[in-house]
Amino acid sequence: MPGESWCMGLMKRHPQLTIKLAENTKRVRAALTYEIIEEYFRNVAEVIKDIPAQNIVNYDKFC
Repeated sequence: MPGESWCMGLMKRHPQLTIKLAENTKRVRAALTYEIIEEYFRNVAEVIKDIPAQNIVNYDKFC
């Protein structure tokens, strides 16, 4: 696991990076319904139906 000195070195080597503090989720953004979530996944399924699984990447896994 990277330590504090590693993180500080990374920030020094890459001055374009910034520190961002977490923010509370606004109540409006958190107000999702089951139907909204279902519609989202139906849309995603439609968009990726012809894309091979090996071509789909989850970029969150890299951070």
